[in-house]
Amino acid sequence: MSDNKKANVIINGNGTSPGGDYNNVKINGSGKIDGDVTCVDFVIHGSGKAMGSVASTLLHVNGSGHVLGVVKTGELKARGSATFNEAVSCESASISGASTFLKNLDAKKIRVSGSIKVDADCSADSFFSTGLFQIGGLLSADTVDIRLGLVKSTAKEIGGEKITIRTTPGRAKVRSFFGADKPLLETDAIEGNEISLESTRAKVVRGHNVSLGSGCDIDVVEYTGVLKKASDANVGEEKKV
Repeated sequence: MSDNKKANVIINGNGTSPGGDYNNVKINGSGKIDGDVTCVDFVIHGSGKAMGSVASTLLHVNGSGHVLGVVKTGELKARGSATFNEAVSCESASISGASTFLKNLDAKKIRVSGSIKVDADCSADSFFSTGLFQIGGLLSADTVDIRLGLVKSTAKEIGGEKITIRTTPGRAKVRSFFGADKPLLETDAIEGNEISLESTRAKVVRGHNVSLGSGCDIDVVEYTGVLKKASDANVGEEKKV
């Protein structure tokens, strides 16, 4: 909720404003906030840069945004190109452009329809992706729901309660038209309770009930409940433990 007693910062064109405690911050054009900022809404339309940390209810990048400090926000929306140098924590993150996180990304809900690159760990209550992702560390969420797009997505490790990785049938014609590679999820390890995979390449999969669909290539599968395999799923070693 806005506080009318606090000043708004609006940069139209080129400009710089000092950090501080504001009501709303809006950059239309090319602007820079030179220091830590606390505000309700931080909105970038164009090219914006925050030299310090950002604490807000909403952080919306619709263009090109770069935050050099720590981000703590309620809702993160990135619909253009966004780069975050330090850790980002939020209630929800919606990525429909191309975003790069150089440190950890921590949210209750993460939704990816564009592309996301996280150099460290990515954690959430729920992670849903129809886009492209590259995660250098652990992707962890209670619910992981990945619908593979046109190319390869990667994560060092994936952990969760329910993990579903599947292809999107409607995109087969699109891939064929553009001559794109088949979709693939590549990871070192997947560990969860209920695991259902398609088009996944992994060194180790550990779970209770494991279902391996078309296009899976798994070195070792360890399971405690039931293992199901498609006829074209390749498994090097199966272990019921």
